Amino acid sequence: MAADIGFHLARREAGTGPTVLFLHGAFMDHTLWDAVLPGIAERFHVVAPDLRGHGASAPPPSSSFSFDEFEQDLIDLLDGGRHAKAHVVGFSAGAFLALTLALHRPERVRSLALVSGAAHAGPQMRNVTEEWRRVREEEGPDAFALRLVKDVYFTDYTDEHLEVVDLVRAQLRSVPFHG
Repeated sequence: MAADIGFHLARREAGTGPTVLFLHGAFMDHTLWDAVLPGIAERFHVVAPDLRGHGASAPPPSSSFSFDEFEQDLIDLLDGGRHAKAHVVGFSAGAFLALTLALHRPERVRSLALVSGAAHAGPQMRNVTEEWRRVREEEGPDAFALRLVKDVYFTDYTDEHLEVVDLVRAQLRSVPFHG
């Protein structure tokens, strides 16, 4: 299903009642929430979008991926579905986006659940993301997927769970990289 926001924003919706908006992290899509959506949809209207340029959502015309634009996409999505307010659940970068939405548009957020997110990206995180950019550009997407998983899940876990690396590789294929 697409929201009318100027480009295709895919999403999964189910249930009735108060709206719960689920936001995935970077390099992921709405399927992150597949295990929990059916149960929550028994009492709530759940909305789980693929953020711009992720999953089945088309890249936006501007090829921009700023948090301000992600935030505006969410406002447009809520407006398009006539959702005045939503409970917002975010994972990783989705948690940062949920917090940003709550700070900038508190009248649109009923409550927040932030999972594995950060409120501030300090110098250490900037160094890590610059290294990820270098690996992606110089060594390619497969090396980037492996590095990303090792940094997030640690080397021992990665070596024992190569299926996670394969899953991340598949997710990364759906994300266009710019700059």
